[in-house]
Amino acid sequence: MEISQCNGEPPCPSCVRRKTECVFTQRETGIVEKQRADLDRLRKENNDLRMQLASGNLKTVDGLESSSNEQALVPFHQIEAAKPSEAAMAPLQMVITTEDIDVPSSQSLEFELMARYSFGYLTPLIYNKMSVTTFRPASDSPMYTPSRDSRTGSILSNDQSSISPTERHGPHTALSPNDSIGDLYTVCDERLRHFEVHQWLQTEVSTVLASRAISHYLVTDHPTLGLFDADLFLGDLVSRKTEFCSPLLLSALLSLACQGYTAFEPQAAGLSHEFFAEAEQLYNEEKTVAPQYGTAIMTVAALQLMSVAATCHGRQAIAHQYLHYGIQLAGDNGLLAVNEGQSARSWLDDHVLCVRAASHTAWGTFCMATLRGMNYHRSYIDIQPWLPIPGTVIERTNAESIAFHLPDYMGQSFTQLCRLTPIIREILGQYYDSGDRIAPTLRSSPEFAEKIYSRLLAWSDTLPLSMSRAQNMPHHAAVLHICLHTAIADLFRPLLYRTIPRPLNVGRCTADKRTSEDVYMASINQLKHLVLIFRTQYDCSPRSHTWQNALLYVANACVPLHSSLSHTAQLQDPSVDVEASRKIEGIARRKWFLACVDGYKNLASNFVFVQEILTGLLSMAVMRGIVTTSEVDTILEVVRVDAPHFPQVHLQQQRPHAGQASSAGGVESPLFERFGEGNSFIVDLNLAVMHPDGASVTATTQSLSNMNLSMTHGSVEQ
Repeated sequence: MEISQCNGEPPCPSCVRRKTECVFTQRETGIVEKQRADLDRLRKENNDLRMQLASGNLKTVDGLESSSNEQALVPFHQIEAAKPSEAAMAPLQMVITTEDIDVPSSQSLEFELMARYSFGYLTPLIYNKMSVTTFRPASDSPMYTPSRDSRTGSILSNDQSSISPTERHGPHTALSPNDSIGDLYTVCDERLRHFEVHQWLQTEVSTVLASRAISHYLVTDHPTLGLFDADLFLGDLVSRKTEFCSPLLLSALLSLACQGYTAFEPQAAGLSHEFFAEAEQLYNEEKTVAPQYGTAIMTVAALQLMSVAATCHGRQAIAHQYLHYGIQLAGDNGLLAVNEGQSARSWLDDHVLCVRAASHTAWGTFCMATLRGMNYHRSYIDIQPWLPIPGTVIERTNAESIAFHLPDYMGQSFTQLCRLTPIIREILGQYYDSGDRIAPTLRSSPEFAEKIYSRLLAWSDTLPLSMSRAQNMPHHAAVLHICLHTAIADLFRPLLYRTIPRPLNVGRCTADKRTSEDVYMASINQLKHLVLIFRTQYDCSPRSHTWQNALLYVANACVPLHSSLSHTAQLQDPSVDVEASRKIEGIARRKWFLACVDGYKNLASNFVFVQEILTGLLSMAVMRGIVTTSEVDTILEVVRVDAPHFPQVHLQQQRPHAGQASSAGGVESPLFERFGEGNSFIVDLNLAVMHPDGASVTATTQSLSNMNLSMTHGSVEQ
């Protein structure tokens, strides 16, 4: 072992934040030797670069000496004209790594949680050198042109960039744009090669693109959405049966699938809206006849897929409309939100395939509505389904048990999510379900938080080993961890603004300091780790919106209503420089906030709704001094350049059978209508626990507009 110390002069940031003395730490010799080798390599690279620069400078000087004055000045004029404002861009160009996550002390609650509940609290991969840029100018900027991963847009470390895509992202990665589109193309299920899309739908699209988009959805989003039984769906898709597949379900699926597939095929963006329009027409036609039970299962799944697709298109009102239609139809047919005696389970016992289909749709709807409720602070469904959870077993009345298998690409994430969301629904019910608009700070209690937290910890103990190791777990398992820690953050956030005169009961933990802030920050640090994992290990990160809550919750932790540092710290320890500590804390918060902004920027190029979330976050950050208005202008300009632009969809001209297009029918680009309807997505999570009405995207952006208007009027009067 080697001994290293910070000597306490000056105090290191970690010790200042923890308000402890700087002490000796021990490191393993192997790690130190690796660091020395890395340092030697960096020194050699630095010397090589210096020699190249010197050689280049000599050539430049020789060229300038042999040129006329006018010729010599041309390069300087070109550079001056091309470069963006250094004042605006330089502060945005920072790299963030796992070393920017505070390492907990051995006496802290966070350390004990990682030791006692290691399946739910992942140990950060400190020495993996995962890194991403917090934000960067446009790719053609002469100021900043490092080597980057062409699919994620992230700046990868040497360790990560040397790994092949298959090794880094697993065997079920969708094709990149450079792969050939011949007779043999990569799909997750061979049956996707054996259907013709034109036999089902009227939207003009190649079967190759449709099958690849579906495959991409199945391996990327379906493991956590699970709204239909993929095996039964594909079987009917190929054989052209309509028991578990329908034109409505297929069109709704393709609308959502094409949204994520836009990164590979730009034309898929417009197709997403065309499929949505066709799905709306099919649904309107179906409503004219009384739906039978078998059709209702597919219709409920289709309505939920349409709700997600509308959300991704930035059409929040339409998304809520289809969410409610689906929940109502599911309740009418006994899939969910009913008592056990009214459940479809009681009259489907001998129809195992129907039980499978109904279970997927019921639990998928319940999970999706619950997770959506976290973003809108609402509880949509009171009673969880009575149907068996996919991935477990189906118990029949004759005591026979039938295995309920899931495809390999789904893993066990959906099964575990079905067990987690009922606990999350209780949080929503306690904090937001009454409709009385009473703030969660007044509805919360340490006793309720302790009870729910103990259940969340017990749930995390049941996770399989494959979902509990950050190094190799699939992306959908990481999404599951995000759901866990965002739920914990929601559970304890209201208690941050209350005084609790006793240590909390935290499972099996016995740390001396067990406060709401300790539990909350432990989950925020887990989410920071998961943000880095997503940005560096999963190439699907810009093409899947299912992980965006990690960005939202970390960003909010960086923009609190007030600083966690107070002058009482100086009274307790006069040696603590409060102002210096505040500065260190502010720099760290800004750095992580911009890391989240960069993650949202990458998502915004594929998902319109992310642009609104980003606008709300930036408005909130400006009002609390994390970023300046000029920086926001720079960021939004880059986002606007990369934003998706969709062609208009004139459905009536394309389809003879089309009826009158509905108001939500994709006839007009959502870019022109999304801001008019308002957005109730809760973007300011800290404000929401005290003033719910002022925390939405619409309210936050309006507050910034009012503040700017007020400042402008004040300047005029002066």
